[in-house]
Amino acid sequence: MDGMTIPATTPADGEMLPCPFCGNDASIVRHDNAFYAQCVEPRCGIEGPFRKTAAGASAAWNRRATPSPGKADAERFAFLIDRGLELIACECEVGPPRMWTLGGMSPPIGWFPTQRAAIDAAMERDRQ
Repeated sequence: MDGMTIPATTPADGEMLPCPFCGNDASIVRHDNAFYAQCVEPRCGIEGPFRKTAAGASAAWNRRATPSPGKADAERFAFLIDRGLELIACECEVGPPRMWTLGGMSPPIGWFPTQRAAIDAAMERDRQ
């Protein structure tokens, strides 16, 4: 059942809030014996943290999501789309369980503990 997507429900009955970056829906994905939430927009693909249950993954996504993206998050999403970049996760055996970078950056920007930190680092470098 690796990579199986489970349809989301509503906030009132367990449904997930929209993606904090692009405002699209999210779904729960099962990976081995864990679950995580992921934005359904392929150009966004933001992922929430891994949890032991689908309900836990949904709750974690809702804690970090907002009902609509803020200006800063909309700018981050536009930055990714405009430059054809994608978020890449590394499942680490040592240190933090997951680190993030952006595919398509040249030279690479390195690895960061959150998706937002990776995008912010790329945006900062782009401004220089």
